[in-house]
Amino acid sequence: MEDKLKTRIFFKDENFTPNFSSVENLLEKDNLTYPIIHKEKNSTGSKGVRRIDSPVELSNLDSMDSFVEEFINGEQYLVELLVIDKSPHVIAKIKQDVFKSEYDTYIINGYSLDKDSKMNSSEKHMIDTIVSKLDIRNAHIHIEYRIKDNEAKLIEINPRISGSGMYALLETALEKNYVTELLKFYLGHKIEVPKIKHSCFSRYFISDRNGVLSKVTGTAAALGTEGAKKVYIKPKQGQNIRCSESMGDRYGYVIGTGETPQEAKVKTMEAAKKVKFHVIKKRNLELILFIILVIIISAQFNNM
Repeated sequence: MEDKLKTRIFFKDENFTPNFSSVENLLEKDNLTYPIIHKEKNSTGSKGVRRIDSPVELSNLDSMDSFVEEFINGEQYLVELLVIDKSPHVIAKIKQDVFKSEYDTYIINGYSLDKDSKMNSSEKHMIDTIVSKLDIRNAHIHIEYRIKDNEAKLIEINPRISGSGMYALLETALEKNYVTELLKFYLGHKIEVPKIKHSCFSRYFISDRNGVLSKVTGTAAALGTEGAKKVYIKPKQGQNIRCSESMGDRYGYVIGTGETPQEAKVKTMEAAKKVKFHVIKKRNLELILFIILVIIISAQFNNM
């Protein structure tokens, strides 16, 4: 939901809610167990999500529109969920590959969908409780969470399909345009709950440098790799790109399939290796433009 702190407060008595607190309250306490996670209440795309490892880091936080919660050391998932007449139907359970950027933020650069995945009792309880307490009647939502000791711990809830290519991953796994099905659903038509047919993996492109994109090569080779189904490049030639600081700094993806999620990941990663982003550092670009300008001026001067 839009306000992460209000969501925490609303579900504060549920065992799937991590321990959380305002920054001000924690500053008054001694002997805290680190690490903890800092979040901005209304952030999107992982902006403002940082791991805090010491009291010094905690004291330097802007506490006006943020809070902190316990660090859950476990695998991270999201579940795409269709609710029909208050009854939740799991469309897909997807494991997320998370890495910590050089800015101490967390970014998801891979999604693994296992066509044979199951929900444990803790996950089912979390889903049923969320749908019931929020009185969700007919809607698509997605829930992100971590699993620690087989217990689900809520990260966030959003009233939509997960962004940035999730629709493409679902279309590949379902062999059906799920967005079209949702439109029918919201227009009042009855639809069959779609079933996952393929294990899939999506690998997202991130940049290890700041600069201007001159070109992208290897997309055709990537798409020709065994198992590769979709290749998408977000930025256009001449656009600025930067080292990944948030989820908004992902620059496209490759989606592949396999008999198992492990095989799908191997094939997708092999395809992704063939794609290369050619980035010119801004200082180098400015030098190149300066040289071109000098050449043009010299040519005009010589023709006078």
